[in-house]
Amino acid sequence: MSLASTLMLELATPVETAGVVRPVEDLDRLHKASTTVLLVAEASAAPEAIVGRLARSEPLESAARAYGQAIASNKRVKGWIRQRSPGSCQLCEWWWRDGRVWPADHRMPTHKGCTCHQKPVLRDEVQSTGYTRRLNNA
Repeated sequence: MSLASTLMLELATPVETAGVVRPVEDLDRLHKASTTVLLVAEASAAPEAIVGRLARSEPLESAARAYGQAIASNKRVKGWIRQRSPGSCQLCEWWWRDGRVWPADHRMPTHKGCTCHQKPVLRDEVQSTGYTRRLNNA
């Protein structure tokens, strides 16, 4: 819904929402992560911080992954720019690449706790990358 809202503002026309679904392996991955975190937290002097990190990072990662899938599947979106968060880290600054426009199906790299997000680009002149050429040739 977030991508559809962004595109409706940009295009001034109704836009359909993407049917993005949770990956099947997420349930097993989350179970393993939460079990591990609880075991580590139990032996820690600061269990709230350990559990809190998982509680903060998982929704951010899930939202970023779903938004990226919606961008890749939307025919109107030709690419995206990394929208950096205020005070973004050195790694995010490097990934930003001075505002480079990435092809829509190029996955945005993130790290734990990253709050940067993809800003959709609608213009056609988006250069492909080695990664996107391999995707298209597969």
